[in-house]
Amino acid sequence: MVASPLMAKYGYHVRSTSLPSTSHPLTSRVEDELNKLRGWVASNSSSLKSVVVLQDGLCGITCLYESVEDLLRLSHIQQVLVHHRHEKCVDTVLDGSLRLLDVSGTARDVLLQIKEQIQQTQSALRRRKSGKFDSKNELDVYSSSRKKMHKVIEKCLGDLKKMDNKHPFSPSEKDQDLLALITVLREVEIITLSVFESMLSFISGSSTLQKSGGWALLSKFKSNNRIICEMQEEGGNEVATVYSAVRTGQISQKRLEILETSIQSLEEGLENMFRRLIKTRASLLNILSN
Repeated sequence: MVASPLMAKYGYHVRSTSLPSTSHPLTSRVEDELNKLRGWVASNSSSLKSVVVLQDGLCGITCLYESVEDLLRLSHIQQVLVHHRHEKCVDTVLDGSLRLLDVSGTARDVLLQIKEQIQQTQSALRRRKSGKFDSKNELDVYSSSRKKMHKVIEKCLGDLKKMDNKHPFSPSEKDQDLLALITVLREVEIITLSVFESMLSFISGSSTLQKSGGWALLSKFKSNNRIICEMQEEGGNEVATVYSAVRTGQISQKRLEILETSIQSLEEGLENMFRRLIKTRASLLNILSN
């Protein structure tokens, strides 16, 4: 199995070699959730096929952070963190939690921009019906908006690639609990960054995607079977499909409605994950302030 570009770049594999061969009992549940996400990353390393698949990744991250929260509630884990609060490895974990919130904020902003693009295009289609449609001007406006969005995404992806996910840490060799805890928390950060990378690449609409199944989200649009089939034939990426349709003048309200529903579902998944990220960082800060 192949790791995502981000994980491969920094030497992390589907089963990271940095983790002990035998799971530490205190971190075993978190590692179970990590393994599920490693499987997701491996399955989607070459191309992310649809919003439904991306939703699975976001749900997996949410479940992962629920297990991290349970871990941080353990009194023994709290004692370990407090005892070693001044070690660099603990600071590294805190810095990582802030970094994740920054990336999450960027992703939320990008989704908002896509929704605005959809609304602008819907308005343009209504103007076309009323005879007030200027196709060249509308395309220029849409293209300009997308270029701005792409710059934001490219910068964020560039920042992700620059992040040194191999920060050295040297917890006391005598404290195996600290070693296991810091290791697994760093793994959590890296798998989360990998999912963010997949999400940003997907919603940029520039991913090279293959034909696939996984269209459960769209199945409820029974009257739109023709459009759904066309989108499948074009690769499955709802964002890229709509952009292509706008450029060729083949866009329709139905396509936009499908994309709008997809973006809404991603917003909900991202919001759930964002709340978990905030809660986890708050828990860490509260523990370390005691």
